[in-house]
Amino acid sequence: MPIRTHTNDIKERLSVAYVTAVAARAGCQIIHLHVDKQSIDATVRPISGSKISVDLQLKSTSRDCLKENEISFPLPIKNYDDLRTSVSTALHFLVVLVLEPAELDWLVSDENSLLIKRCAYWVDLRGSPPVRNETSVTISIPRSQIFDVQALQIMMQKAYDAINQEQEVGQ
Repeated sequence: MPIRTHTNDIKERLSVAYVTAVAARAGCQIIHLHVDKQSIDATVRPISGSKISVDLQLKSTSRDCLKENEISFPLPIKNYDDLRTSVSTALHFLVVLVLEPAELDWLVSDENSLLIKRCAYWVDLRGSPPVRNETSVTISIPRSQIFDVQALQIMMQKAYDAINQEQEVGQ
């Protein structure tokens, strides 16, 4: 029985797998949301410790989007507007998994490793200006902003700091 899965579905699931693996290594858990209406594909929380969370919009591409110092990614306006708002109960980040152009190179596994070729990048679009475009806006993400354990720890620290600032203002 041949499996006929659209390549975009495979890319989407690889982005979830990538983020889940990074979160697990960082000591966090993923709560995957099946219905994405507010540009939230996953919520990340620590397995134990502080009860903070961050929301992630996950995207994946095998297009040639790598520039010398950044990646260039067309983001739908709806996602852009959802991500740029500062009115939110949790911090909200965009994570873009950049895959190899050749589909057979996206994931390689053997007895020694399970490897997703290339990596994901992240950006905080909160406070970004509105745009006149109606369908998409091309965003630039610095190539230094690789989504890894350290990046997730930075995101969680930002969420923790935001909660503490709110509590100080409320006192």
